[in-house]
Amino acid sequence: MLESFDGYSIRIKSKCKKIKNFLGILILSSFILGIIYMIYWTMISTQEIVYDYTYKFFSPLVLFLFPDAIGFDGYFYSSIALFLASIPLFFGCIVCDKTEDKLLKIRQDFLETKKRKEEIQKALEYQKQFDEITQYSICLSIDYLSNSKPVDKILKEKINYVVFEKINKALKKVKCKKDTYLSNVLIITSSDFNCYDWIYDTLLDELAKAKKVIEEKYDFKFIPSLTTEACKEKIPVGKIKKHHFEIQSCNFKNRACSNMLFSKKYNHLNKNKYTGTPIGEYAVFENNTTNTYELNVIYKNLSDALKRI
Repeated sequence: MLESFDGYSIRIKSKCKKIKNFLGILILSSFILGIIYMIYWTMISTQEIVYDYTYKFFSPLVLFLFPDAIGFDGYFYSSIALFLASIPLFFGCIVCDKTEDKLLKIRQDFLETKKRKEEIQKALEYQKQFDEITQYSICLSIDYLSNSKPVDKILKEKINYVVFEKINKALKKVKCKKDTYLSNVLIITSSDFNCYDWIYDTLLDELAKAKKVIEEKYDFKFIPSLTTEACKEKIPVGKIKKHHFEIQSCNFKNRACSNMLFSKKYNHLNKNKYTGTPIGEYAVFENNTTNTYELNVIYKNLSDALKRI
């Protein structure tokens, strides 16, 4: 017997139970009456005087079942008929059980199918939130200090141009769909999240090389900053750069970080190399507007991290 506790199944069980109880009463009654009529037939066959005083109680059923019976035979036949009547009633109980099981199975199949559809729909809705994250960007800026003072802007731009060009050249060897933009920052955009680790590895390798060369050649302190953002639609390059510097203004210079939307998609793809640590939400106020960034820190001190690469 299938177990189900929804309203429909409970009603089916209740109705079938009532039918089986009724059939059970009929079976018991038929069997008891069969015994009574068999005993009565035995008694009247040997002592006719019993018949004279009791026939009016027993004859109506006999006249109904066997009106043409001769003598006391009708009572014997009635007894046998009552015994035999319990057989179809018993099979009626079996049919009722089978019908109940069939109806409950149909209901169970319906509920399971409904549940599967709901689970599929739920899974599709769950997956949809990740499918909507279609693009990511990586923005790199580099500052330098000489004797704890900022390096001249023109010199900084010249050095960065060389560094960005070398990085861009190395990135061209990474076989995945991406776009690169060079200005006072280096921006990489892509819709291929599976190649993110390759791009980031290449980026860090080239930064480590540049750091070593620049610090040896110029005796400058190398201060890189990296931000990774994911979004549901393509963001203009200017906006990516704006977000990068807004995040830096929250004391995130010389750090590598990513926004929570990227981490959400990245983790969903079972990647963890550059997941980082959640550090909460930061707000930037500008021109009566507020931009908020929920961030993960990948490297708290990016410059030191490059020494280990």
